[in-house]
Amino acid sequence: MKSIAINQEELIKKSPFMHAITDSKGYFLFINHEWQCVLGYSPQEMLGKSCFDFIYEKDKTRTGKLKNYFSKNKKLTKFVNRYVHKDGSLVHLEWEASLVKGKYYCAVRNISSEIKNKNIEKEMQRIGKIGWWIVNVK
Repeated sequence: MKSIAINQEELIKKSPFMHAITDSKGYFLFINHEWQCVLGYSPQEMLGKSCFDFIYEKDKTRTGKLKNYFSKNKKLTKFVNRYVHKDGSLVHLEWEASLVKGKYYCAVRNISSEIKNKNIEKEMQRIGKIGWWIVNVK
């Protein structure tokens, strides 16, 4: 089997996922370019700022409770919250994170289209049930 040298920096740069490192209070220390692609903010606009500056208001309390979660666990999987895009729209993000020496190492994915598709599917099912009910009444 042939071994290859792995350039971690290139891996992070070219990853389709959003990667971040925050301090224990949630201030961004590192983000890759994908954050700008997904949220519209440049790294300069996000680095050094609290993640709570970007989280949708209704998700801040639930997101803030993660500190308690990490006091008992070292890894987080499939946590979903919403961030506010630079244009004001909402972006659904799914988080995987590890706490290591007081820093959170995060891999994040934009699941907005999946959420939208689920909502469309639910609405179609609802409409389908109404249509079925009307047909059966006649």
